[in-house]
Amino acid sequence: MLNSYLIHGFIYGLDTIQINPTDLDRLETKYRSIVRGIQCLPPSTPTPAVYLMLGQLPAVAERDIQILQLVGQLAICDRDIQDVSDIIENSLGAENIDFGGWSGLARRTAAIYNLIDPLELFLNPWSSEKWSKYAKVEVIKYWTKILQESAQSYPSLEMLDLKRLNLTSPHPIWEAAGVNPVSVAKATVVSWLLLNVYKTGERLYKMKKVKTPQCQICSATVESQIHFALQCHELTEIRTQYMKKIIEACPNIT
Repeated sequence: MLNSYLIHGFIYGLDTIQINPTDLDRLETKYRSIVRGIQCLPPSTPTPAVYLMLGQLPAVAERDIQILQLVGQLAICDRDIQDVSDIIENSLGAENIDFGGWSGLARRTAAIYNLIDPLELFLNPWSSEKWSKYAKVEVIKYWTKILQESAQSYPSLEMLDLKRLNLTSPHPIWEAAGVNPVSVAKATVVSWLLLNVYKTGERLYKMKKVKTPQCQICSATVESQIHFALQCHELTEIRTQYMKKIIEACPNIT
């Protein structure tokens, strides 16, 4: 539903008009909150993890794909919209990348992803399907790299195996959960642990919700993410039942 309906409502019409950076940021913030909410993640979750865990492109990236696909369609348009194509081609030939019109937007978008200049595409059109597929792959590669590199700067994501995450499929934990509500609830808890947003004693103490960060189960040490998930001896039995499956999905835990 997110890919089929919601994202199209968010970016509807944005492939043909320019919006200012402030409004684009607002759109992205709202969309990110929805993607985060689908996963039951708190606002403190690092942005790259929000998208990588669900295998979902940011709204800005989805908009750029639409812009590039429109470029490919116009480049091979039929006579019904040939006048539009001619106007854009003339604008591409006369103006540079800083032009404020749509042709400038198309040119800047292509430049971000190191794609061929739209004017060249108009002069030597690809098939619409070939161009669309190529542009989408390049956009996904670009954002995957950005989000993976950004995620590496968050110490809280140390248990996350970033190399296995991409923007074309969800984390293995979500794939294994399927649509069963009980499985999804269990997967949600595991994702909280992986992303270090589970409310351990340490986190609650920092939030001034409890008087001590110590583990309330064993009272031996600070109840950190690592302690709760991997070390607390009082949880050994229940951990043994599930840890093998978790490690298969999340090798970094070892």
